[in-house]
Amino acid sequence: MSRLGLNVLANFAGQFWSALMGVLFIPIYIHLMGIETFGLVGFFVTLQALAMVFDLGLAGTVNRELARRGAAEGSCVRDLVRTLEWIYWPIGALVGICVWACAGLLAETWLRPVSLHVRHVEFSIGLMGAAIAAQWPSAFYAAGLNGLQRQVLSNGLLAVFGTLRGAGVLLPLVFIAPTVEVFFIWQAICALAQSCTLASALWRSLPSSAPGKPRFSGAELAGIGAFTVSLTFIAALSFILVQADKILLSRLLPLDRFGVYVLAASAAAALARLVQPWFNSLYPRFVELHAAGDDAGLRVAYHWGSQWLAIIVLPVASVAVVFAEDLLLLWTRNTSLAGEAAPLLALLVTGSALNGLMNLPYAMQLAHGWTALALWSNVLAVGFSLPAIWWLTTQFDAAGAASVWIAINFGYVLLALPVMHRRILRGELMRWYLADVGPPAVASALSALVIRLLAAPVPDGWPTAAVLACAWLISAAAALTTCPERRRELRGWASRLLVRARA
Repeated sequence: MSRLGLNVLANFAGQFWSALMGVLFIPIYIHLMGIETFGLVGFFVTLQALAMVFDLGLAGTVNRELARRGAAEGSCVRDLVRTLEWIYWPIGALVGICVWACAGLLAETWLRPVSLHVRHVEFSIGLMGAAIAAQWPSAFYAAGLNGLQRQVLSNGLLAVFGTLRGAGVLLPLVFIAPTVEVFFIWQAICALAQSCTLASALWRSLPSSAPGKPRFSGAELAGIGAFTVSLTFIAALSFILVQADKILLSRLLPLDRFGVYVLAASAAAALARLVQPWFNSLYPRFVELHAAGDDAGLRVAYHWGSQWLAIIVLPVASVAVVFAEDLLLLWTRNTSLAGEAAPLLALLVTGSALNGLMNLPYAMQLAHGWTALALWSNVLAVGFSLPAIWWLTTQFDAAGAASVWIAINFGYVLLALPVMHRRILRGELMRWYLADVGPPAVASALSALVIRLLAAPVPDGWPTAAVLACAWLISAAAALTTCPERRRELRGWASRLLVRARA
C-alpha cells in the first residue's frame, strides 16, 4: 500500500476511535452528572477551541514546513521545531492562567446556571484552565508528526490518550465522585501525559544526523512570519465561525437548554472526524507536489481526494439528517431529549457536511501559500454570522443559530470556491461540482430519503441500529456508483486483498 493510502487509513482509524471515545460515553456522563453539568463540559470544549486561536498559526506552520523540507534540511528543521516549541509552551501556560483568572467573571456574568451554585461553576472553570494548558502543546507536536507523514504513530498515540480521557474518566466518576471537578482533574492529568508523549515522539522522528543541539533561531522565525500571521487570523476567524453559536447561546439560553444544544453539536461534530483524515493525509501531499512543480499530480490528487471525501462523508451526513431523532434516541435512550435535539442535529450536520467538503480546497490554498482568500472569506462570514445568530436565536430559539451554520457554508461552496479556481487549478471548478461532489450528494440524499419512507416507522430499540446501518450502506453504495473511477479503484483494492489472503 502507498504511503498516502496508509496515512489515510491511519487517520481514519485514529479519528474513528477518537470520535467513538468522545461520543460513546456522553449519555453516561449525562446520567452520572446531569444535563446541566454536561453543559459545563460543552463550555469546556468551546474554551478549548477558543484557546487554539492563540496558537498563532504555529501548528499549521510546523506541519507545512516539515512536509516541505522533510529530512533534506536536518539542522534547519530541528532548529525550527525548537524555536516554535519555546514559544508554544509559554503561550499554553498563559492561556490556562487567563481562563483561571476569568473563572469568577464567567461564572457570575456569562453562564446562567439553574441549579448549580455559582462558586461550584467558578471552581470548575478554573479546572478547565488547567486542562486546556496541559493539552495545549499536543496540537503542535501532532501537527509536526503529520508534516513528517508519521501519521500512523501520531494517530496511535492520540487513540491511546483519547481512550484514557473518554473511557478512563468513568473510573474516577464512579469510584470517587460523579462530579465535574473529578472529570476535569482527570482530563488535565491525561492531557499532560499526552503532550509529553507526543513531544518525545516528534523529536525522535526528526532527522538526527545534524551536528550540534537544536537551538532557538531568529532567522527561522523571520522566514515563516508572513504565513504564520495569516494562519493566526484565519484560525481566529474560524473559531468565531465554528464556536459563535455556542458562545452566544451559552449567554442567551439557560444552562440546561444550552446542554441540549451541546448534545446536538457534539453529535454533529463527529462528522468532522471523517473529514480530518483526508486533510491530514492530503495536505502534506499537496505541499510536496506543489514544491516539486507537479501541477498534473496536484490535479489528480485534488479530484481523487475530493471524490473519496464526498463518497465517505455525504452518505453519513444524509443518514444523520434524515434519521436524526432515531439516531439520538439510540444514542441517549431518552425520548424527550432526542426529540428536542433532533431538529438541531439535522441543521448542524447539513452545515458541517458543506464545511467538510471545503477542507481539501482550503488545503490546496495553504499548499500554495495563499491565505488571503480564506482570510477574507472568514471576515465576511463573521460579519454576517454574529448578528444573524443573535437575531435568529431571539426569533427561533436555538434552531435559528443552527441555520446560520448552513448559510455560511453554502456561501463558501457557491462563492469562495469559484474565486479559488480562478487562480489555483484553473478549469477544474465544474469538475468539482459536477463530478466530485454533486452526484454523490444527490445519490446519498435520495437513498436516505427512500429508506426513511420505506422504514417508517423505525422500530424502537436496537433494531434501529440495523435500519441506520442499512440506510448508510445503501447511501454509500449509491454515492460510489456515481464515481466510476473510484468504483474501479475499490474493486482493485478488494481484488489485491483477496489475492493476498489466499496466498
